[in-house]
Amino acid sequence: MCHCRTLLAKRSQRHYITQCEHGTLNLVWMQTTLHLTPHLFEALAEVVHEWADDSEPDILTQQGRTVRLEPAAFEHYYLWIERTALELSVAELHILTELVQTVDCKMRQLIQSATAPHAFDAATTRPLPIIDLSPRSTLPADAGYCHELTVIAGGSIHPN
Repeated sequence: MCHCRTLLAKRSQRHYITQCEHGTLNLVWMQTTLHLTPHLFEALAEVVHEWADDSEPDILTQQGRTVRLEPAAFEHYYLWIERTALELSVAELHILTELVQTVDCKMRQLIQSATAPHAFDAATTRPLPIIDLSPRSTLPADAGYCHELTVIAGGSIHPN
C-alpha cells in the first residue's frame, strides 16, 4: 500500500500526476486514477508525443497495443491504457499531453543526472559540520563534525 505520493505535474485539482514510493505513476483524470508502471508511462508519453506532432492521427499504438489513441466522434479521442479507456476532447488531450510531457521531461532529467559522472564518490567523503539549532544545548567535545557523509550508489543531492 502506498503511503507517500510526490506531485510531479498538476493542471487542476482533478488533473494531475503523482508518483508513490514504489515508483508507480498515478494519473488522476477527473474521477479516474490510473496506476502506471514507469514502462507503461513511457509508452503513454510516446503516444501523446506522436499525437502532439501530428494533429490528425489515425490510430496511434505503442507497446504492443497496451497504449493506443484512436479518434472517436465529434472531435474526441479514446485513449486506451491496457483495458481502460478515457474519452477526451481535443482540449483535454492537450492538457493531458502537457502533463505527460512535463513528467516525461523530469524523469529523463533524473535518469541523465543519475547516470552522469559525479564530481565526488564514496572515496572522497569528508566530515560535515554540525549546526546547533538550540542555544541551550551543550555540544560534546567532538561536536564539530558528524562521522562521515557516504554517497550511496553514486547518487547526488539536488536542491529540489
